[in-house]
Amino acid sequence: MRKFIPVALLLALAACDLSDTDPETITEPNEFPLLRTWSAAIAATNGSSIAGTLEVRDETVQYVAQLAVANAPASTELEWRIFPGTCASSDDDEAGGSNQAYAPLTTDASGSASLTRVFSAGLGLDPGQTYNVRIMTDDEIEDTIACGLLQHS
Repeated sequence: MRKFIPVALLLALAACDLSDTDPETITEPNEFPLLRTWSAAIAATNGSSIAGTLEVRDETVQYVAQLAVANAPASTELEWRIFPGTCASSDDDEAGGSNQAYAPLTTDASGSASLTRVFSAGLGLDPGQTYNVRIMTDDEIEDTIACGLLQHS
């Protein structure tokens, strides 16, 4: 009986196809059940002329953010973050962890830009709380040039 178990195990392993074990790179968001959608109309602040939108889909195990802006400085890399609070009064601790969770927003020659960002660890947006999205010239909240109130539906 003891010899039978190792032989059976070897036969089972030999029958397995291990040739398809390459890691898979995911470039598109997966489709998970949608819990809620958050959206914001982004308006200019501090003398800028930026306008834009942000939509965040809470898909149970991931958040998918789609951001678009226009009338921004041309050919410029901008920062964006989601913060607790309103545009008038905001905490400087962004949602979603660290600055590295947010990809820079790079405008084209006309000052437009768009991006889709998947937060696989989640942003932790609580429907009972208020949040805002800010477009900034760097990663400091004091350098905000556009802001919008993020509301869920």
